[in-house]
Amino acid sequence: MIIPIEISQDLFASRAELSPQRSRDLLNSALSRCEEWENAGGGIPATVVKAQVLAETATEEYISSVRTSLWKKAFSTLDLVWKDHHEAEIL
Repeated sequence: MIIPIEISQDLFASRAELSPQRSRDLLNSALSRCEEWENAGGGIPATVVKAQVLAETATEEYISSVRTSLWKKAFSTLDLVWKDHHEAEIL
């Protein structure tokens, strides 16, 4: 079972990592954990965190076409949440 703190730990570690390759590896690990969490019924929180991980992965990407693809995936992930739960209120 995925515990969201594990995803957070990967994200924070990737931000502090000096090695670009190790940072990407940590982000890929976080993304894999997000997908596992989503598949286990993590709901909206899992999807929103997945979009965050995709966005952070995009900022670390050097190849523009891959970066663009990751941003599109991040926004389409959030779009799915919005379409499924458009009645959400801002408190």
